[in-house]
Amino acid sequence: MQNKFLHADKYSRFFGGGKGDNPIDVYVSGYHYLFITMQPRLKAFIIADCLKTTGVAGQHVIGDPAGILNIHNISLTPPGVSLGKTTNNATGGAKWQTPTNLEIGDEIACKYNEYSGTPIYRIHRGWVNFIKNTNLGITESDQPIYQEDYKATFLYATTRPDGKTIEFGAKFTGVWPTRSPTDVFASDVTNSDKVEIDMTYSIDHMYDNNKEVLQEIQTLINSARAAGVAANNSRITVHK
Repeated sequence: MQNKFLHADKYSRFFGGGKGDNPIDVYVSGYHYLFITMQPRLKAFIIADCLKTTGVAGQHVIGDPAGILNIHNISLTPPGVSLGKTTNNATGGAKWQTPTNLEIGDEIACKYNEYSGTPIYRIHRGWVNFIKNTNLGITESDQPIYQEDYKATFLYATTRPDGKTIEFGAKFTGVWPTRSPTDVFASDVTNSDKVEIDMTYSIDHMYDNNKEVLQEIQTLINSARAAGVAANNSRITVHK
């Protein structure tokens, strides 16, 4: 099969047109999926914490806090990967460099739409409280809490505009929030606007474009996309 990238127009860099013009589709951002998995103990605590502190507003997170974060996430920035280097010296001051250790960033950044009742804030507040109670500064649970209890797994993928063909896929393990986003309640009488929550998560490792990870994500995407198409068709039927 002909590789279009090797037969590209090296002068004009025009890659549009139709058949015979060597068109190349550009990478388009803005199409992504996020699938979060939490341990049952963490989910239960978040729901209980929300109900305990917010009453009716806590009803927003009953069922699946992770699922709510999946749906209302609007952006994710993966960590960078860099290769360290060392300088080698030779006679007469000559030098050359060779690679050393691999450095993978240990944080990911996410953004969410927030809503009345502040479910996104309350989920993260409960998550942080599970690790360290924000009033006591210690773990609230009477039972020991281990890493596997409070750390989540994020599966993330960007796709082509078709919403199914994966361009990039990654699995982030050992994920936990680094803050409770109380700044969501900042207010200014001169400005009434929507609220978006920026969150930073610590991660233990990133597995990017791994074959098994891509297969796992593709299965989830196929299911999510099918459900979305079905829901959209249902809305169209209702409004006929």
